[in-house]
Amino acid sequence: MRIFAISALVAMLLVTMGCGTTEVRDRPEDCGGDEYFDEGRERCRICPAVDEPQCLPGCGFTVVEDNRGCPLLQCDPTCPGCDEGEEWDPDEERCEPI
Repeated sequence: MRIFAISALVAMLLVTMGCGTTEVRDRPEDCGGDEYFDEGRERCRICPAVDEPQCLPGCGFTVVEDNRGCPLLQCDPTCPGCDEGEEWDPDEERCEPI
């Protein structure tokens, strides 16, 4: 039991001492799906919340990635806008009755 306690103490000391630095640094491959790598801070950061864009009436949006790799919603650039009671059909590339 005493050897276990000493081993645990030594392990905690090694973890807290690290490799001579107390600053934590990430690598790009350490970032999860909802994070991006901030090169200036060398840290993984959570992507900002995604806001729904104000598209033309009847037009939808698509999900793209910004320059950091975070999701971004973008209005469908091929949609000219639809009249009331219609919605844009991206397959047909025209407004269709709802």
